[in-house]
Amino acid sequence: MVVIPQCLQQSGIYCIDVLVDGQRLRYVGSSVVLRQRLAHHVAALRRGDHPNPLLQRYYLKVGEPCFAISILEYCPAEQVIERETYYVRQYNTLYPSGLNIRHPVEHGRAPSTKKGIPMSLEQRAKLSAAKKGKKAPPEAVAKRVLAMTGRPSPLRGRKLTEEHKERLRRANMKPKPEGHGLKVLEGRRRARLKRLSGAELELPAHTPTELER
Repeated sequence: MVVIPQCLQQSGIYCIDVLVDGQRLRYVGSSVVLRQRLAHHVAALRRGDHPNPLLQRYYLKVGEPCFAISILEYCPAEQVIERETYYVRQYNTLYPSGLNIRHPVEHGRAPSTKKGIPMSLEQRAKLSAAKKGKKAPPEAVAKRVLAMTGRPSPLRGRKLTEEHKERLRRANMKPKPEGHGLKVLEGRRRARLKRLSGAELELPAHTPTELER
């Protein structure tokens, strides 16, 4: 079984060695979250759908005991592509000499060096301002609703703490704005009719009954 080094959430360069017919073949990679990336490698190989056909082919040929993972270097996230390039050249791991099928800078675009790095408050404010006021198109909303239909609620079976119950109780005790009950009923009616029809409907305005007034 492949043992993933205890590299936690560090960024750096890793190596996968494969022993084939007495010859050691090498794959060099990098990640800003090493343990997550290595776990992805192992899971994909075991499923049989690894994106690197060379690694997958040798995994099926020689088996997992002939695979070994090691950490070559820890480095800052913004330097992982540069250091990966160094080790790919140092160990000559590009195919056919090794198991890297592409150069680190030839993956269409360089892998993100921001993954796992928290955004600053300024960045969050800019993203929030850019998205404020924008609404998703109806097609996207309908697709999202369809994907969620039939899924069990993530809150089902969850036990609320006494503190949570108290917050809910206080929120429900607050005075509601005028017409709030009618809006809730109208929203439920429209949602029910949409579920029954399976399509967007132009619904007439709901006239409240004597009981609802």
